Amino acid sequence: MWATLPEEEYEEMTQLASQICEVPVSLISLIDKDRQWFTSAHGTDSKELSIDYAFCAHAINTPNEIFEIPDARLDERFHDNPLVANYPNIVFYTGVPLVSSNGNALGTLCVIDNMPKKLDEFQKKALEVLSRQVVKSLELRNKNLAINKQNEQLKYKNSILKDLAQVLSHDLKTPLNNIIALSDILADPEALGKEEEKQLSTLISQSANNLKILIDDLITYA
Repeated sequence: MWATLPEEEYEEMTQLASQICEVPVSLISLIDKDRQWFTSAHGTDSKELSIDYAFCAHAINTPNEIFEIPDARLDERFHDNPLVANYPNIVFYTGVPLVSSNGNALGTLCVIDNMPKKLDEFQKKALEVLSRQVVKSLELRNKNLAINKQNEQLKYKNSILKDLAQVLSHDLKTPLNNIIALSDILADPEALGKEEEKQLSTLISQSANNLKILIDDLITYA
């Protein structure tokens, strides 16, 4: 799951891509099996598209290559695409796949125009550099989210351990203190009769059993 909240950093990247390539629209798009959505959209208010019409879905099929369509009206794959035939009347499209560090194509950094165009080598190289920066930013953000989640889990576990320690400090000490106190009384046999010794022995046995139950519960919990 990729973190995709809009950020100034992403907005600056799409703005720069648009300026370098001299086009009105630039997008950072991510793709799953059903849809394409935009982490940053420069020059358009669109937030997402159906995967059925997404140019970027074609681009990620060749993750190691730039995917360029100089004139979509003349391309048999796209000439009848609603995004070409109707608003926003896409004519030119170039997308650089966003490839993660483990080799997965996540989406694209793409530039779009409503007139025919071809990028020169400098513009293509610049898009590739920007695409790598986008991937680094996405992966760093997700690592930070994972670390924050782990920290929250640790805080939760530590709070449980703290509560457990408080319970144990009371519940374990009570039967143990009883055993110690009763054993001290039994240590003076002249002060006790046979019936009292029997009662104290029973109490010590009960306290020991209670202590054993607590320890068994603790082991089971652990």
